Amino acid sequence: MGRARLGLQTFFAAIIALCVVAVESPALARMLLENRDPAQGNTEADATIAGVWIGTYSYRNDRASVGFTFFFPPAKDNSCIGRSEEQNTFGNRSAPKLYAILSCSETALYPGQTLTIRKTYDGTGGVSHTVMYTGKVSADLRTISGEWVLNDLRGTFTMSR
Repeated sequence: MGRARLGLQTFFAAIIALCVVAVESPALARMLLENRDPAQGNTEADATIAGVWIGTYSYRNDRASVGFTFFFPPAKDNSCIGRSEEQNTFGNRSAPKLYAILSCSETALYPGQTLTIRKTYDGTGGVSHTVMYTGKVSADLRTISGEWVLNDLRGTFTMSR
C-alpha cells in the first residue's frame, strides 16, 4: 500500500509539474508530451501557423491588457483560416466572451517573417469590427509580436505557442 501511494503521489506531482510547464512554456510542454528532446529544435509542424497560440494585446493607454487564444487548424489548400476567443472587455456585457474569425497572409512561417492576421469579430456581444495584426515571427517560430490597428486605435500584441 505504501509503495502504491508513493507511486500515485509521484504521478500527481509529475502532472502538476507538466501543468506548470504548460502555462509557462506551451511549446516545451508539447515537446515533453510528444516525447521530443527540446534541444532538437523545431519540427516541420512548427513551420506553419497551425496550432493554438496564447497571447495578449495591449492598448496605448492605461487600459489593462487582454488575453486571447488564436486557433489555426492545419491548412487545407494553403488557406489560412482560424478562430479566436477572448474575455469580453468592450462588447455587450450579456456575452462573457468575444469570438472572431481569423485569416492570415500565409500559413508557412520562417524566422523574421512579417505576418498579417485579420481578426473579424463574429457579432457576439454586438461586436463585429475588424482588427489587423501585423507581427514578426521569432527565430524559434514560437512567438509572433507586433502591432494591432483598428482605424485610429493602435496597440501591441504578442502570442506564443
